[in-house]
Amino acid sequence: MIQLKNYLLAVGYADGGFLYKYLKDNFNDLFCKNKYNLTLRAYSRYINLKNFFHRDLALQFKSG
Repeated sequence: MIQLKNYLLAVGYADGGFLYKYLKDNFNDLFCKNKYNLTLRAYSRYINLKNFFHRDLALQFKSG
């Protein structure tokens, strides 16, 4: 789990998966917003591939 201020992101751990490797190799070069976006896109693709339904799956950032 990653927690920042009022944001909480909980995702399943993919041992050695593509997202894990990409984030591990590029972690310091990515902005926080990019890290969340990559994770959300991977999660969204996974639940769609499994034919799960989701509601209000979104990433929002408070400006300022």
